Amino acid sequence: MTSCRHQISHERSGPDTTRTRGLLLALVAAFHHAEAVFPAAESCRDVLQHCRNEPDGVHDLDCFWERAHRGRHFCTWKPGRDPSEKYYTLLIHQTNKCTLYTNRTSTRVKISVLTDKVLKADVFEIGVSGVCTKDSFQGSMKNLSRCGPPDNVSFRRSEGRINVSLTWHPKEMKLINHFNVTYWAQGSPGWSKASQQSENATAGTVGSVDSSLAYSLEIRCVNNSECNQCMLSPVYSVPPELTTAPDLVDLKEADDAAMGGRRTVSVAWKLDPGKNAHDGYNVTIGKASGEAPRESFNTTERQVTFILSYSSYHLEISAFNNVSTSPPLRHTIRRREEQLGVGAGKPNVTVHSNRSINISWRDDLMEKYVCYSAEWMVRGQKAAYMSYHSKGSSRMLNFLDDIESLEPYRRYTLTLHVRPNKDTCNLKLVNNSESTYGTTQFYFLEGSPVGAPNVSSYNTTPDSAVLQWSSIPEEEARGFLLGYVIFYTMYRSEARMVKSKDGTRMTLEYHLTGGEHLRADSHHLSLKSITLIADVTVNPDVNRHTLKGLESGAPYEVQISGFTQAGLGVRSKLIAFKTDNNEYFKPSGIIKLTVIMAVVLIFGTTIIKRQAII
Repeated sequence: MTSCRHQISHERSGPDTTRTRGLLLALVAAFHHAEAVFPAAESCRDVLQHCRNEPDGVHDLDCFWERAHRGRHFCTWKPGRDPSEKYYTLLIHQTNKCTLYTNRTSTRVKISVLTDKVLKADVFEIGVSGVCTKDSFQGSMKNLSRCGPPDNVSFRRSEGRINVSLTWHPKEMKLINHFNVTYWAQGSPGWSKASQQSENATAGTVGSVDSSLAYSLEIRCVNNSECNQCMLSPVYSVPPELTTAPDLVDLKEADDAAMGGRRTVSVAWKLDPGKNAHDGYNVTIGKASGEAPRESFNTTERQVTFILSYSSYHLEISAFNNVSTSPPLRHTIRRREEQLGVGAGKPNVTVHSNRSINISWRDDLMEKYVCYSAEWMVRGQKAAYMSYHSKGSSRMLNFLDDIESLEPYRRYTLTLHVRPNKDTCNLKLVNNSESTYGTTQFYFLEGSPVGAPNVSSYNTTPDSAVLQWSSIPEEEARGFLLGYVIFYTMYRSEARMVKSKDGTRMTLEYHLTGGEHLRADSHHLSLKSITLIADVTVNPDVNRHTLKGLESGAPYEVQISGFTQAGLGVRSKLIAFKTDNNEYFKPSGIIKLTVIMAVVLIFGTTIIKRQAII
């Protein structure tokens, strides 16, 4: 080791130029081991004394021990600006020995030191050009424990916040209690750096940031007695938050010509690129009944096509980047409600109880399918479902515990789907997985209607009138409507004299319309109507009917009631109309009017005189 010092000393004392000294050092490094240890002496600190601390030279020498690497000791530094090839020599001086690490090209060196002693270090950077610079370090190794940076970092943005999740090296997890996040807005002049400390070691939140801006972040743990130094992480770039949902542009449906009971559904959407820097879209589709699975996939396109049965589906489309997901575009692809007999035919349903039904279908379906799925629902409510195997043309379904019992007076729509995969009757995928055999409706228990139609009349003639009414709503029908009954009443007008029981007075009864009263004197003149009631029944799909054979000039009252298998329902509100009157322009009409007026004049005067005598 003495020769080592001699050669280096010779290099220092001779008249060599800077380049010559650099070449001499390279020779020294080549002829000696990469690591040399020799006794401490004053000359130990004089190695490469001609090298100077320069602003553009080697810098930021730091020595420490890393808990993440079993307490191993390292020295690191940053290279100078000299663009030529560089070699490094690290000199460690501790108590009674010096250790020389030569011929290094890396800026990180593992060292062997005493952890309870002060350490002095010098690093020398020698370029091929002959330029030599140095940097120095001194510190107590027991206070130089280093932790971090974090192993893994992820970010999520939502509602003006940046949520940070991270992990540290397993040997550091129990030592680190908090970390600091330094952040600043990218490309925003005047936005200075800000820092925020986390409440724990694995998660933190940067609040009150602008959702539309991208941010840069740096992370380091908070120093403590176990981690005297905390390494600064690389700079992480966090893109803006996605705050706008995609817009639905177009949705088209077309029947699948290759196979009945299916449809091709094409969905197109858009997203304003100026407001949303996104990487792609996440598309999720699932049956509205809730039957698994919900199929989800990512795409960079703005249009997708599905092959679906006639069931109802929920569709969600969100834009995403690596830190956020936009609010979803939500759309329901509705079932084919108008087709009660689709595909190969129509299923039949027999109700056994409020928790048991039997479904049957055509025999020829057995040749192709053994896997089926039944969906049933009340209009406007979520469908229940059961999938099953069947080798016959019918199947008894006993409801599972999570399926609600059937309710009386409510109309259920049942759709039967067929599935080609015979290894399991549960859906493997949503897209291109099943076709619809048919749809039917049923009741567990029917009742008579509790609602009635709204009735109106128009276009009356002397012997007819046209009635029109609205249909009874499904929820008020409480059963399959079998038809309507039209009740109509005519009021006749007649007059007659009635003698009292004691024979002392006469009363004129003149029948006009129901409920009318007339007093000719202080004695009661009772007017009672003679009514003619008739009814007519029409089919349930009829909402208009002409009453014929009516009496001209007569008042009529009408009510309409629907009926089901359970019986006749409530009647509608009473409406009144009067047929056109042309009778008084005929001879018979004039005679009737004359007789009535004569009776009133003769007998009315007599009654008044008798009243005056009394």
